[in-house]
Amino acid sequence: MVTKKIEDASETVNNFDYSMSTSIPSVSSVIVVSKYGVDYDEVWAELSQKLSAIQSELPENCQDIVIDTELMDTAGAILAISDNTANTETLESYSRNLKNQLEGVNGIKRVEILGTQDKQVTVEVNSANLDMLSVDMRDVGNIIASSAVSFPLGKLEDGGSK
Repeated sequence: MVTKKIEDASETVNNFDYSMSTSIPSVSSVIVVSKYGVDYDEVWAELSQKLSAIQSELPENCQDIVIDTELMDTAGAILAISDNTANTETLESYSRNLKNQLEGVNGIKRVEILGTQDKQVTVEVNSANLDMLSVDMRDVGNIIASSAVSFPLGKLEDGGSK
């Protein structure tokens, strides 16, 4: 869905010649080639405008479209790491290790990791219990903000309260 929308928008750009695309889950790469001998800055500006216009039509969790005109810096390979049994942190660790190894290879200019998930912690507070303890939400916020202690995340339940 993402690749097709980008290709369709790209084909409407003046002096468009052809495009090549590669898609894997969570990654879409489209190479747009313009006609030879044209004002490339105009082509890229128009392409940027057309792709910005379709950004809102893409899935909500889709990252912003990036246009990179430095083909020598962007040509390369897309690698996907997946494992049905590994958790997100393990996959990210594998990715960082692979990135570090690839960056040490002569001739590789850039290695990026895409598709990592942001980490989020949700703290649910039982206000009745806070009242009984004479603690308010600012106190809870201050404790969390000042804490530099790492601990495994999970769910703590005490009867019906959390």
